[in-house]
Amino acid sequence: MTIVNVFASWCLECQEEQGALMALASDRTLQRQGVKLAGIVYKDHPRNALAYLAANGNPFAQVGTDRSGRTGIDFGVYGVPETYVIKGDGTIAYKLVGGISDASRPALMAAIAEAERP
Repeated sequence: MTIVNVFASWCLECQEEQGALMALASDRTLQRQGVKLAGIVYKDHPRNALAYLAANGNPFAQVGTDRSGRTGIDFGVYGVPETYVIKGDGTIAYKLVGGISDASRPALMAAIAEAERP
């Protein structure tokens, strides 16, 4: 399973959720379960995004870019940040619109647990 976070260096709400992403990346339970965290840089210059991650911590095992917004269209992105729980078969099990917060984290964690069930 993969958690995909769509973000941009210029996005204030993305900056606010950075701590929550770092916590997900270091979550021992998720690590034991083999959950990967990937980032998609949305409508941003890769250089800016990489500088942002270097300065603030990089929670992602992989980072891709979507300068044109085409991948965002394929995912159904409304804006950044958005977070997706992707099952092993590639289907989207959960979509969080907006930043990961104390209020949204329980639903995200429940979706991760549910997506792991056969």
